Amino acid sequence: MKKISLLILLTSWAFCQLAAPSLVDSIRSALNVQAGRIDITAINAARTEFALFYVSGGVTKLNTYTLDGSFNITDNGEAVAQHTATGAGAYIRLSDTKGMLAYDPGGGMQIKTLTVAKPAAHTFTTISSVQIYANTGSYANVVNLTGNIYAGCARNTGGTDGEVFTFTTDGAYDNITFVDKLIHDAAEGKYPVIEKIDATHFIVAYTGGGDDGHVSTFSVDGAGDNITRIDMFEFDNVLGKFTRIQQMDDVWHYILTFDGGTSDGWAETILVNNSTYAITPIYSIQYDTNAGMYGSMVKLTNTLYATNSRDAAIDQWIGSVSTDGNYEITANSKRVHYNNATYNDMDMINTTHIIVAYTDITDNNMVVKTMAFPEGWLHKISSVLTPSKITGVATYTKVGGIE
Repeated sequence: MKKISLLILLTSWAFCQLAAPSLVDSIRSALNVQAGRIDITAINAARTEFALFYVSGGVTKLNTYTLDGSFNITDNGEAVAQHTATGAGAYIRLSDTKGMLAYDPGGGMQIKTLTVAKPAAHTFTTISSVQIYANTGSYANVVNLTGNIYAGCARNTGGTDGEVFTFTTDGAYDNITFVDKLIHDAAEGKYPVIEKIDATHFIVAYTGGGDDGHVSTFSVDGAGDNITRIDMFEFDNVLGKFTRIQQMDDVWHYILTFDGGTSDGWAETILVNNSTYAITPIYSIQYDTNAGMYGSMVKLTNTLYATNSRDAAIDQWIGSVSTDGNYEITANSKRVHYNNATYNDMDMINTTHIIVAYTDITDNNMVVKTMAFPEGWLHKISSVLTPSKITGVATYTKVGGIE
């Protein structure tokens, strides 16, 4: 019996190691990235061209990369220096030939629309650039609600408020016009992330006062005006930093990943009511007892989500969590893929490949990798994880782990 059990254990361990995410290609760009969030986003619908948004020397910049059919990476170099900046932001794809930047130019919320061209390398030409209001712009991000109406989230640059805002453009992505702004958390609004629910509703997850994790739903009218917070749920009352949010198989279900304390990684699924837009937690799990700092997440399929985060030893870990038909979460195998890494981001290439970007803290250079998640690689390790089903305000029994 002991020999059989040992054989099963060794077989499971070997499968876990062989089936873990694998490296396809890796390049290093000497970009001298300043501390702060970075953002890598697909430029085109085919997801073979990517823009990296970062801050260097007090200026927001875009570096672009192209993938070949084998997912090998070409560094196209810096596309253009955009604007003086003091806060992290994001690149938002509007179409294959149009993009948008949201960032803090130094005490405000700057929105810039761009025309994208690719003769040999990418070039970005400004269509319109407007500081839509003052004071807020850190950790900015934007989603398109409908037509020419956009919603965004950010943290107050001169204080700590968490704020959401709306604006419009015309049909040519010109004439950027501020519509409305709401301070939804007067205490704290760090690391906000936003997802569209429908044409008049959106959801924002962020780190609130005491570094607790919060998620809120909001409504606007048909013109994108009159922002109203509908519901707020504290998904972690111990710690909820570096949160990421992804829509799942419909507009009512979402998955969160975050640092739940002592650099451990947590994932939680939530339900948004389809008539009241109230938030109900479904399931939570500690998917990693070692790595949860500076985390990022990307959706591969409706039930599989790649994760990337750092541990206290500054090792970068890549893995995933998966969900079932009841939106319960399972942690899958993972692997270390780099040391001395800090801020990171990633995007989907296809359902089995991702592109990862992160800063090397030893020289502030950017490392960009493509990685494969082979089909059938999932390996459940629930034997060392005890999930915690939750109701009401989330409280966790932090147990188990992944080695």
